[in-house]
Amino acid sequence: MNRVALDLGVIQIYWYSICILVGMTLGMFLVYKETLKKHISENLITNLIFYTIIVSIIGARVYYVIFDWGYYSKNPIEMLEIWNGGLAIHGAIIFGGLFLIYYTKEHKMDTLKILDICSVGLIIGQAIGRWGNFFNQEVYGGVVSREFLKGFFLPDFIVEGMKVGGEYHQPLFLYESLWCILGFVILLFIRKRKYIKTGQIFGIYCMWYSVGRFFLEGMRDEKYNLMLGSMKAAQIVSIGMFVVGLFFFIRRFKTSRFEFLYNDEGIEVALTNDDSKQKSFFDKKQTKTIDKKEDSRKMNFSVSPQIYEQKTNLNNEQQKKKESFFNQPPVQQNINTNPQQVPFANQNSNQDNSQNNSFPQLQSNGPVLNNQIFTGQNNNQNNNQNNTFIR
Repeated sequence: MNRVALDLGVIQIYWYSICILVGMTLGMFLVYKETLKKHISENLITNLIFYTIIVSIIGARVYYVIFDWGYYSKNPIEMLEIWNGGLAIHGAIIFGGLFLIYYTKEHKMDTLKILDICSVGLIIGQAIGRWGNFFNQEVYGGVVSREFLKGFFLPDFIVEGMKVGGEYHQPLFLYESLWCILGFVILLFIRKRKYIKTGQIFGIYCMWYSVGRFFLEGMRDEKYNLMLGSMKAAQIVSIGMFVVGLFFFIRRFKTSRFEFLYNDEGIEVALTNDDSKQKSFFDKKQTKTIDKKEDSRKMNFSVSPQIYEQKTNLNNEQQKKKESFFNQPPVQQNINTNPQQVPFANQNSNQDNSQNNSFPQLQSNGPVLNNQIFTGQNNNQNNNQNNTFIR
């Protein structure tokens, strides 16, 4: 099989490089498109994609060279010949993931949501990039018969491409590519779920890819296994990735149904007295934000405790003002509790009142409906009228 796709004399373009480039391009396109839907800064995500790809390629090569140091220590110039193969996807995930975490923390972005977005683009990029191993005739499995391969209804160019050294081999590149495509479809489906939480998509990706890679690594030809002592490095890393993925997937189960949502746009919540889950959501001081694309009367909820607390304090202050206005305490005066007679209220300090104010005869069981004494308003004249209480 010819590994060179285009020979320009001085420069040769390999199929391996084309597969890697196509996979990265499609992955970048999906990541960029999703971030625009999530209203993430275009400049920030463009820079993130650019630098993460560079770091990932370097990390993939460094990882591979470290675990095959016995060979590259004797052939140091070949460390730079990535077109001949030797990019470990685990190295790309580790180095690229660490840089992504650093970048998002530095620019105060939602790290888990960015990991979720990138997981979908990464797994489809892996599915396409694996075909580079096919064109390089590397990373294949054990020896099989031609009839075995034809039993999968594979086209002839794949069957003949798996003939290496006069023998046919297991097309592990195809198995892993199909596994990643299936994972891509699953992640797309899960990503549309209404109540999927941030970090869970990334967790599912880690678990899904790790399971497939663990078993496929055991089927590889021994010369393509990177070893860590007596154990296969890819299987050890796969176990670690699975544990990490499981952690990110289950850590959100204890949170409210409406917290940390990946799809937090357009979620409408109606708080009712009977829905304790929605109450707990409000108790955590989630804030209401206006969705510009929806009707102005519809409210969306996002995590912004500071704004919600300010609105709550403002509403409390307004309520207190209303209560203080309508609940002014009455003027307290000493009155005779004898229901038969009440002394006159003194209205003029300079003059004497000549009449007594008295209650009408009260029924024995009738309640007093008003216990305030009405006073006169003129201090220059004697009040000659009787103030009475309503029975």
